[in-house]
Amino acid sequence: MPLLLALLFALLTLAKRINRATHFAVEIWSAQSPYLQLLQTIETWYDALPEELRLTDLNIYVHKERNTLAAVFMMHFAYHSAVADLTRVSLPGFDFPLSSFFKAAPPSFGKQCQERCRHHADEISKLVELGLLTGGRALDEPFCITSAFEATKIQVVHTTTLTPNGPAERQRAREQIRTNWKLILTSQNGLNPRARNYVCTRDKQSTQ
Repeated sequence: MPLLLALLFALLTLAKRINRATHFAVEIWSAQSPYLQLLQTIETWYDALPEELRLTDLNIYVHKERNTLAAVFMMHFAYHSAVADLTRVSLPGFDFPLSSFFKAAPPSFGKQCQERCRHHADEISKLVELGLLTGGRALDEPFCITSAFEATKIQVVHTTTLTPNGPAERQRAREQIRTNWKLILTSQNGLNPRARNYVCTRDKQSTQ
């Protein structure tokens, strides 16, 4: 598992670098672009995870007994965070150098990236909920808190700018943000007050 985590965090670091890229030899939506190739590499990594690292009831029990549950949860958080980090540049308001490439991209490509980003943010909320229900220090790694915070920003922006933002959409976002917020508030490694105030403010704005 240490090698798998090291590889994933190397991919996560590469994702942050690509988000700040200012030039590609090919269009970003090309299958040969570093952007799509990295996304595919991350998906291939996740698909190849051994069965014992999947978050099934049996595996959760086993890892809890082995005191490895926090590491396994962090691995799943890191996967969803890596994809969300790469694709959030397609959302309005996320101002990265890579965002400019989406202005010339086919609308279908941009929409696909936006939906993909929201999906992985929502998966992070599901992990938070599962971890809180599981207990056993499943969410002890500080990275889980960072993931929940970043997922909240994505859910707020996506809801307010890319959906009808009606009662159903706001209720969905409200429930996810509250789930994320439970982790941020209850963790001993919680975010600083400035970050907490930001999440509270955006939560209110998204649910009014």
